[in-house]
Amino acid sequence: MSIYPLYKEVFPPTVVDNIACAAFTSPSDVNVIVARTSFLQIYKFIEDELITEENPGEDDSNLTQELGKDDDQNFLFPTLKPAANSSSSKTAHLELVAQYKLFGNIASMGVVRTTSSGINDMDSLLLSFKDAKISLLEWSLATNSIVTVSIHYYEREEFKTEFLSNTCPTDLKVDPSNRCAVLNFYGNKLAILPFRQEDTANLSEEEIAKIASNFPYLQSIVFDVTSIDSQIKIKNVIDMEFLYGCHEPTLAILFESYQTWPGKSNSIKDTCSVITVTLDISKQKYPVVFTRDALPQTCLKLIPVPDSMGVIIIAADAIIYIDDSSLGVGIAVNTYASSTTRFPLDKTYENLGLALEGSYHVTLDNKDILLSLSDGNLYVIKLVENEETVTGIRLEEAGNNTLPSCACKFSKGYFILGSRLGDSHLIKYYTSKKDQEKQKSNGATNSVSHPADNGGVGNRSNTPLKMSDYEFIICDTLVNVGPIVDMAFGELAFPEEESQLHIIQKNLEIVTCSGYSDESSLCIFHRNINPIVNNSFPMEDCTNIWTVSCRDSMFAGIPMESPGSKIDSNDGDIFDKYLFISKKDKTMVLGCGEELQELQQTDFYTDGPTITVGSLLNGTRILQVYDHGLRLLDNEGKLTQLIPIDEPFEKGLIVFAHIVDPFVLLLFDNGDISLMKVNEKTKIIEFHSRPERINVIPTVSCCIYRDDTELFSLVKDATPKFSFLKSDKKRKMSVHLSPMNLDDDEFDDLCKGFQTQNLNENIDANPENKMEIDTEVKSNESPRVLDEVNEENVSGKVEKLEEATYWCTLFKQDGSLEIFKLPDFDEVFLFPHFDLSPAVLFDFASRQNLNSTQKSEIKEILLISFGKRSKEPYLIARTSVGDIIIYKAYQYIPGSDVFDPYQKSQSQAELSGRLAIRFSRVSQEYISRDTIYSDIHDKPVSKRSTQQENSNDMNQFNDASERQNFRLGQITRKIIPFSNISGYNGVFIAGIKPAWLLVANNNFLRLHPMSADGEIKCFTQFHNVHCKRGFLYANHENNLRLSGLPSDFRYDMEWPVKKIPLRRTGYGVEYHAEMQVYALATSIPAEFILGDENEDPINDAEQDRDQLLPETLKFSLELISPVTWETVDRYDFMEDEQILCIKCVNLQTKSTSSGRKSFIAVGTGFFRGEDVGMRGNVYVFEIIEVVPEPDNPQTNHKYKLLCHEEVKGSVTAICDVKGYLLTCVGPKIFIRAFEDNDRLISVAFIDIQIYGNSVVSVKDYILLGDVYKSVWFLGFQEEPAKLILVGKDYHSLEVSCLNYLIDEPMLYIAVADMDKNIHLFQYAPYNVQSFSGQKLIRRGDFHVGAQVKTMLSMPKKELVRNSPIEQGSSRYLEEDTSGSKLLCLCGTLDGSISIVTPIPERMYKRLQLLHSKMVTGIQHVAGLNPKAFRLLNSKQKLAINPAKGILDGDLLFQFQNLAIHRQKEMTKHIGTTVERIIDDLLAVQESCDYF
Repeated sequence: MSIYPLYKEVFPPTVVDNIACAAFTSPSDVNVIVARTSFLQIYKFIEDELITEENPGEDDSNLTQELGKDDDQNFLFPTLKPAANSSSSKTAHLELVAQYKLFGNIASMGVVRTTSSGINDMDSLLLSFKDAKISLLEWSLATNSIVTVSIHYYEREEFKTEFLSNTCPTDLKVDPSNRCAVLNFYGNKLAILPFRQEDTANLSEEEIAKIASNFPYLQSIVFDVTSIDSQIKIKNVIDMEFLYGCHEPTLAILFESYQTWPGKSNSIKDTCSVITVTLDISKQKYPVVFTRDALPQTCLKLIPVPDSMGVIIIAADAIIYIDDSSLGVGIAVNTYASSTTRFPLDKTYENLGLALEGSYHVTLDNKDILLSLSDGNLYVIKLVENEETVTGIRLEEAGNNTLPSCACKFSKGYFILGSRLGDSHLIKYYTSKKDQEKQKSNGATNSVSHPADNGGVGNRSNTPLKMSDYEFIICDTLVNVGPIVDMAFGELAFPEEESQLHIIQKNLEIVTCSGYSDESSLCIFHRNINPIVNNSFPMEDCTNIWTVSCRDSMFAGIPMESPGSKIDSNDGDIFDKYLFISKKDKTMVLGCGEELQELQQTDFYTDGPTITVGSLLNGTRILQVYDHGLRLLDNEGKLTQLIPIDEPFEKGLIVFAHIVDPFVLLLFDNGDISLMKVNEKTKIIEFHSRPERINVIPTVSCCIYRDDTELFSLVKDATPKFSFLKSDKKRKMSVHLSPMNLDDDEFDDLCKGFQTQNLNENIDANPENKMEIDTEVKSNESPRVLDEVNEENVSGKVEKLEEATYWCTLFKQDGSLEIFKLPDFDEVFLFPHFDLSPAVLFDFASRQNLNSTQKSEIKEILLISFGKRSKEPYLIARTSVGDIIIYKAYQYIPGSDVFDPYQKSQSQAELSGRLAIRFSRVSQEYISRDTIYSDIHDKPVSKRSTQQENSNDMNQFNDASERQNFRLGQITRKIIPFSNISGYNGVFIAGIKPAWLLVANNNFLRLHPMSADGEIKCFTQFHNVHCKRGFLYANHENNLRLSGLPSDFRYDMEWPVKKIPLRRTGYGVEYHAEMQVYALATSIPAEFILGDENEDPINDAEQDRDQLLPETLKFSLELISPVTWETVDRYDFMEDEQILCIKCVNLQTKSTSSGRKSFIAVGTGFFRGEDVGMRGNVYVFEIIEVVPEPDNPQTNHKYKLLCHEEVKGSVTAICDVKGYLLTCVGPKIFIRAFEDNDRLISVAFIDIQIYGNSVVSVKDYILLGDVYKSVWFLGFQEEPAKLILVGKDYHSLEVSCLNYLIDEPMLYIAVADMDKNIHLFQYAPYNVQSFSGQKLIRRGDFHVGAQVKTMLSMPKKELVRNSPIEQGSSRYLEEDTSGSKLLCLCGTLDGSISIVTPIPERMYKRLQLLHSKMVTGIQHVAGLNPKAFRLLNSKQKLAINPAKGILDGDLLFQFQNLAIHRQKEMTKHIGTTVERIIDDLLAVQESCDYF
């Protein structure tokens, strides 16, 4: 019997490996492209103009700030500020545009402008991958997504002479003039990828298009660096860089022709050299420009100096400058430099004691280089020049920031520091005193700390180091939750007085130990949003709820913050006035004061269910719509207008209404629509004329969209906006100019030019013909300044900008999506097959052969714009089975992209009146579909076929109650927008699987489920004295809950995450279930004191204080309260004693009735250098309850040390087995009994091989991982006590961690190794190959792409499906946690979390067939092969064949984002149905739905 496992990454990597800057997604954008291992994110850089009075400084992480303070109006018109206001200053932020999962780890990145991307003034992206692959990517304006232009593969066998596997990472460098890119691979091989250079100055548009349609690159050239010069032995390449400003591409190569090591430094020094080579690509010749030999052996990297032929060489203890005209100058940065090199160095700075390994650089202004060291300290390197000759190097101190892994400069005045060990920061720098005062006045940012504040580095008493005149400010942060060193899961905890409010919560949360040193933190992960329930009361038969805030009629002329929204966000005092609760046969109206009270004496309609309620006339009138009429009422609930709609009046009954001030859109049960508009003078609602053709095809769902994003405009109006970008297309762009490269004065002139041009030309234009200031401010072209901006012009512009446009979106029964411009009902957009949910919705200008045969599944649509900083339009659709389909609107002018796959041959005149918009599908992995009921024979019976198809024919019902139930189903809406809940706006999806669609700080749409309370029937936002910016919802148990959104979580990541900074390195975290607290092992750096045999310190009088002295770590065991996440107790360990393992163990004791109790066991080792014998300690702590401090109820637990035993050797792994304590001490395993709660007695031992670093027990079996010798499977016998080796793996394997999987009745061992793989082993004594069980059988292996550092086993949640016997029966997913199946939760050093789960055999076979179809059937980003990526990867040559066998869930979950016809095509080929496959994926998704 075999296992059927599946691997799925549930939280993507967050560490930052590479950063590049480009104009990638649009000619006018500045994009920051971030590589997080196998995850590519594209951000848009946005510079803000902040005015201090309007936007008081708030910390970016404060999620509870009111929307009014962080409103998009502050950012939408950044140029409309009075120039004289000196208190304003610029800051910036990053908005996430797109993200992609790659099937390969990105090794390096480069940006290049090719002939194909350059035609749109955009850049292309080069990605290199492990071994020797390059992919060239571009952004498609037509599809709003990444396209792979070409893939280049250099992994030929003849290049792999001495390489069994490639230990040298590939390094990609791009020529600054975009002429070629060079890849260094397999150590000494170079591949040159030349790019076409076409002069497009005097060519017509057709000729330019023809050039762009050719391949943008020429044939690659591959050669060995040793062939460049026969006299110079070039090998062991360390680094290479292109030099600036050369006529031909010129490459500087740093290499070491004769490798050495520090032990030989007395005899062999200065083995490194630099050679500068010109790449003559046409002749394939590489003449040498200059060489420099005898450079220090510790050289690490090259930094090219702008506007010169010089390079700066960073060595471990020196900084050296060389160029073609001088032998070079250098400075020593520590006292080791003089002993490691003979190169003449200036010793002014050697007392600094800096170590430059792992440093990264950014080129600032005037050839200044900012160096970020591996400890986070920042230094500025300044070249001292005398008549263009560099005569010296000056070093200046600049502050302290994150621990870097990469750095990138973009735009004038900004750079970004990426980190693997902490958060990455977008940093602004400036020098002048005037700028300094400006920045000080704006409190919205954080300064980079100076080392003077935190003790400084080294001994600086006699170092002439001055502070740099550069100032740095952190503008934005990219949060990182990696590397995950340890992980635990525990129950959610709350203060006692709040505990009854948290009755509806997922009961577990994941807690990880992440980061390093000052960047270390505890991260708390929830998959679901857990609402904070303030109150709950029963409410029977509730079908819908609304809240309305209403103002006095004297405010009728003053618009609310966004017309049509229910809440005036600018004024916190305007609370909701009425709460409407619609039931099956009546409507309740409650007043929202100090308490909710039902109102009796009002004119609201209460005799039947209400369709919708909303406010009109700028929030001064309330409109109530019910099935046969409308009522318009004033803010006191008095009727001002009644519009009855009688049933014989041909239209039928109203089933849906959408209110967007001043329009009301009605949908009737026969599929007709009507539009009404409120008259502002007479204050009454009138029917608005509409063309008859609109109702030829019945409408399924409809909505009105109010556009204030200026994105929705017709082609004829949008084209002038783009003429700026297209006017100078033929001129080759030599300088990439954007306003961030300009001074403040130039920037202001540029903004004035844009405003005046638009005002003078378009003063009488249509209201929707507006200008995108946000886009054009960052345009690549410098416009002509026509006129000064005076006050009237500016105020006129403001009024013009504030006029919104209104659009009506209809989804028809034949599957087509139509958009009409209001109020005239001009058709401006038509897509015929919206029900197929394809990747892109584009405009069909004419309706032809659009007869759809299939019944449409989509039941509801909503077009709405929402966002945190700037709003963007989203189209959200919900199907009858609960799928959520999301599209994002983007502007596209037909013909602006040469490679448009959807371009129709239509004349420009035909298109001029159409909408210049397309919609691209937003991919998301969460499956929101309701469960399919299965019959006993495991045949799929979809929900669709078990329930009768809804028909629009009302006459099919004989019974009035049947008809009423059908109508109730028709009028219930599940897509509910909200404008302000805890400062967020977005959409809530009600139903069996409720979810939030919201946009947080990085302006990227995230879907967070909220499944803790089961099915949610209805939902509305609620703003009241007792519940500010909260919400109300009714669940399936007929409870109405008044709730709030937790404000301490970040919602801009895939899961809601809370990050608690520790400021000290965390090593391990364990949850103590009985006391509900966490034990945490931490350390802080301490000075290392050398001791003799008796551990007395050796007083070394000759010790030089300027040497780089070693540091050791001081370890502590902390007790963390899960309520406040603060340390409530601490136990400090001895000097030089380091914690190696920590575990919550269940040991035998006589102090409890059950005979068992949980303790915290800690294993330590003493590190005193290699001269002193190793020893360690075993500690057993009990957590006891004590009387808390008066002001802090969380301090009610403390550690009590029960036992402390010294052992010979370090204790490297620890666990419990059958109530005994198992410890790995050096090459032995001991089993100890815990006697009388105060001592450990050894009862059994066994010799293992080298170093056991992880151990887990199951009943009386033990799984042991050895750091070199793979896995051991041991058995423990109590009477007589002994340990037996049952079986082991005989191949060498560097085990990182292990745990077990159970698929009853089989047990499997899941092992993660140092080569980023996961292996599955099985003890199978009846298998012939196992030699009676002595050898463990390998059942599967899988390449994760990140090193798994910690594994947890937990029961797998099963989906038990009930068949729908009657309507009232239970329809919810039942949990089966009987423990028959266990899955593994894995945390990696890249910050990702994944699961390995067993699945049933039939499901495995289905998904395996689908997997093979998906590998070849869909296009993968960068042309990567998912199958090749997941193959076992090893540094050594493998003595065994890979077993494969583990399915790739990341690939399988892309299935649900395919268009429906593609899904059907794939499932037809493998002989199953789409419903069955989605159901299988749903079972995987729900398998660990505890969090």
